[in-house]
Formats: sequence, C-alpha cells, structure tokens
Amino acid sequence: YLRAGRFDVPLPALAAELLRTRRMLAVEAARLAATYAKPESLGRVRALAKQLQGLEGDPAAHAMTEIELFRELLCASTVWPAVWFANGFWDGVRAMHEQLAGAIALVPAGHATMIDTLLALAARGQAKRAAALVDGHFAKVDEALLVRIERLFGEHAAQTAAASGAERPRAGRAGRAATSGTGPGTGTGSPTRRPPRGAPSPNPLAHP
Repeated sequence: YLRAGRFDVPLPALAAELLRTRRMLAVEAARLAATYAKPESLGRVRALAKQLQGLEGDPAAHAMTEIELFRELLCASTVWPAVWFANGFWDGVRAMHEQLAGAIALVPAGHATMIDTLLALAARGQAKRAAALVDGHFAKVDEALLVRIERLFGEHAAQTAAASGAERPRAGRAGRAATSGTGPGTGTGSPTRRPPRGAPSPNPLAHP
C-alpha cells in the first residue's frame, strides 16, 4: 500500500495516523509488560535495549530495532490475544519506517535512559508510570518527525511541479497541436498525460 503510493488521504496525514498507531501500541506494550511480564521474561528486551545503544549513529537502523523492542515487550506480557491483534499493525508501522526512516529518522537525546527507566518500571510492575513514560516520549518524538515529514513532502511536491513546468511544451502552432489533441497523429480528444521522463514520482514513497 505504501510502496504503491495511492492514498485516499494526503501522505502527511497518513503518516500522522500511523505514528499515532505506533504510539498507542508502544504505550500498551509498556502497560501490559509492567502488569503481567515476569522479570526473567524481559531478557530479550534488555538485549535489544543494549543493541539500540550501539545504533545511535544510525537513526534508520535504530528506529527499526526500536520497533522490535516494543514488540518483544508486548510478547513478554504473554497476553497473546493482544500480541496477535498488534501483529496486524506492526507490519504497517514497519513498512512506514522502511520507507521513511532513511530520510527522517532521529534518535532523541536521552533515549537510552528512557529505555532503561522503562525496563526498571516494567520489572517493578509499575504499569501506570511505564505507560505514561512511553506516551510522553513518543508525543515529543512524533511531533518532531511530523515536521520532517511535512518538509520532505513539501520539497518533493515542489520538485515535481518544477519538473512538470520544465517539460511543458512551448506556446505556438506545434505546442497547441500537441496539447489540443488535434495535431497529426493525435486522433481526437485530449491525449493521456504521462509524467515527463526523469520527473520525480508524485509520491515520495513510490520509488524508495
């Protein structure tokens, strides 16, 4: 769906809704883990947390690993119906990251400390505090990401408009014949418009 680039809503709005979904899933993963996970079941999450610290210089890889960390956090809760339900959303969130992370991903300051605090809260069973911590974290991160997405989308739209203008036929007899659909070899009616060769795709996700 994301790679096809045919959306029923503007791309920035779609990205905002997917980020909102990610935030809700992460908050629920924190709450459920803090409520039901046994401390010894958080080993895989701790391993991913350590791995994240080594990826701070690679924001795109950091973002993809963070998704897996929150998925493992949810699995640690052993509330399997919630895990199965969330699995239907992880693929979309992961696809969004694959398409956009290289251009907009960021590693916020204090991220490692936030994860360490989250794991400590989960191990102590402090569900409300764990959920509030994650909610506040992603509220700030998503706000910054949406600014970057709006900028990326705006730059791409400007490039597309500029390329279309550069390929527009010059005014004159030949130009009028080409655009009216009545010149030699054109038949009748308006010809189908095709994007100029080499022009950017109307959607920045269509050709990653």
